[in-house]
Amino acid sequence: MVLRPGRVVVDANVVVGELTKRPVLEYIAAGHVTYFLTQRQRSEAEHEVLKRLLVAQERGVIDPSMVSVFLGNIDIALSGFVLVPDGVYADMLTLAAQHVLIDPDDRPTAALALALGCGIWTSDKAAFWGCGLPIWTFETLGRVHPAPGV
Repeated sequence: MVLRPGRVVVDANVVVGELTKRPVLEYIAAGHVTYFLTQRQRSEAEHEVLKRLLVAQERGVIDPSMVSVFLGNIDIALSGFVLVPDGVYADMLTLAAQHVLIDPDDRPTAALALALGCGIWTSDKAAFWGCGLPIWTFETLGRVHPAPGV
């Protein structure tokens, strides 16, 4: 696989857990890396974020009016991502199944990375550890592809 620098496939857990952090949002806004996200991962992330927000609302951690604000902020952050339909990476799903053994739901992310020749930005190292694809964390992504002024 030939790696293409400055491109990364984003796992759903990054959307769920990282896009609420100011340094991450500033890094993404710098726009010097191209971010790819499968439609499936986006749907999974939106579902998980909404579920967590509703639990926080029920516990009184956030005001009900803030749920839509949080969801809007995630939509804004994701507007800079390239949303990839299933057909683009469908031919790579069988190969991805050989790379990702733990969670079949992670195979589309690996398939897209294989199709695009790039790594995966994830917070779930266990799912992708040893899969043979480059795995990025926010910290390593920022060191290898530093954003000017961030």
